[in-house]
Amino acid sequence: MKLSFVNKAIAHKHPGLELVKGDKYFYFAGAGTEVCKQTMVMVPRLNDLTLENWIAEADAVAAEVRAFDEDRAAAEPSGWARTITAASVSFAVSELSDIRIALQDRHSKLLTVQSQYLDRTGKADDDVKIEMDRLAALITKVSNV
Repeated sequence: MKLSFVNKAIAHKHPGLELVKGDKYFYFAGAGTEVCKQTMVMVPRLNDLTLENWIAEADAVAAEVRAFDEDRAAAEPSGWARTITAASVSFAVSELSDIRIALQDRHSKLLTVQSQYLDRTGKADDDVKIEMDRLAALITKVSNV
């Protein structure tokens, strides 16, 4: 039996999956095998297994790839869940915009208070300065989201 013969039989059942010879072992490659825990068959010669055994080994690898793909698909939001997610993101962006505007308004009012205090006393109010710096940092964070 030749490797090309086995690969034709495997490709008929599992397109994209290929048996490859290593050094005293064989392994399956292609068709998503990078997600498999086990793709190697520890036999030194191709004829150590029958064609049916090789196909059974390929079936096991293909089943593992299929299970991974199904798990990934189940984990991804679909249909209405994607719509809800998009609506939630849109709502969050709108809320962040409102928060940024409120912070900027508060910062502007504090700037007015600081200016009036400076005019009256000739010096800046440290507490107002600290609050203005904190608000400026929050505005920057909200704007960068």
